Amino acid sequence: MVKEFTEKDISKLKLEDILSFAAKSEIEAQHLYEKISKINRDASLETLVDRLIDEEKSHERKIRSMFNDFFPEKEIGEFDVDKDDFSDITEIKDEDNGVKEDNGVKALLEIAIEKEKRASEFYRTLSEEVDDKDAVSNLLSYLAYMENEHHSLLQKELSGRK
Repeated sequence: MVKEFTEKDISKLKLEDILSFAAKSEIEAQHLYEKISKINRDASLETLVDRLIDEEKSHERKIRSMFNDFFPEKEIGEFDVDKDDFSDITEIKDEDNGVKEDNGVKALLEIAIEKEKRASEFYRTLSEEVDDKDAVSNLLSYLAYMENEHHSLLQKELSGRK
């Protein structure tokens, strides 16, 4: 869990890596919501999923913009850390959770809820630890807040389906 993410671990991350990872995470969230959208037959869920896709795209744009401000000569890419050190706290791999086109909406919502929770915790932890970069800390705090909102919206949607 993110709560086990220590300052020593965070010191392994460079700003470039944090922003690259964040952009990648937002793209993965978009893909998960697109999978839900493909199999969904509920109009109210369609509205929510479309909103979440738009918000994740907006997050990605903000991250890319900040990356370009700090690193104008570089392209967002893979983050330069040992992914195994962070895999338990940074992402839930779709293939590890059986995310497939034929999963039901409920199963995909459960995965999305967990991903949003972990994303919120990860962004919050990073926002508290990033050094001397107010704009970055503010963006990470904003992302933590928004991912927590997504988590709550998805929880509400899922509880209405039980």
